[in-house]
Amino acid sequence: MITLYSLLFEEAEQWNPNNLALAVIRNVKFVLYDTAKLRATDEMHNQPNIKDLVAAYILVTPPRSGNCSGAASVALAARNPAYPGAGIMLYKLVSSALNKPITSDRENSTSDDAKAMWKKIEDVGKSGFTRLPLDNYYQGMGADNIYFTVNPDGTVKDGAGPLTPDTSDDCEAPGIDPRDVGQNLGEPDAFQAAGGIAQPFIQRHQEQLAFVEERFGWNTKKFESELEAAGGVLFSTQYRH
Repeated sequence: MITLYSLLFEEAEQWNPNNLALAVIRNVKFVLYDTAKLRATDEMHNQPNIKDLVAAYILVTPPRSGNCSGAASVALAARNPAYPGAGIMLYKLVSSALNKPITSDRENSTSDDAKAMWKKIEDVGKSGFTRLPLDNYYQGMGADNIYFTVNPDGTVKDGAGPLTPDTSDDCEAPGIDPRDVGQNLGEPDAFQAAGGIAQPFIQRHQEQLAFVEERFGWNTKKFESELEAAGGVLFSTQYRH
């Protein structure tokens, strides 16, 4: 039998998924963090260093234009190297928590690391996602919507028009010509994770809210503000130029 954790975390050998909690902040920022480290800090009678707790972080935004089959766009993502496998895990949890598909950044360019992550997600037999093909377009210099397809090598080929008559799968890509779009776009399709898998992690976060208030005097706003800031630090650290 395939268990929830074997489906989600085949790379999670150095840490226990049962110790992780998911903070969903304003439905746009998602912080996956280690509750065991949080509670170990309390045993040493110290205030927690939240930056040390964060396993992965994602920021989502609405698509640039188009319905994109209801997908949220992953604008920022980072994973703590101490938690191999937590990156794709959080992508799944975000889709599950939002109860909607996700796609790559549709406003700016996608990093090479993020493109590699989307390649893993595309392997739906292993990743556990369901693929939702999108009808992609970009706005050309004349402000017309130019629909395109993506070749196996990642290059973009302009098409004669939409692939489907249904506009709900239309999704704008970042760029103004095929070369630009080919460099910027991380993933042409959207992917949906199974519903319900995020709930245990969200519940674990609710339990930590009571814990940090009792032990450290931090209310929900304070704790989630610290988690949000730590997620931003993780991203900046992983992608500093």
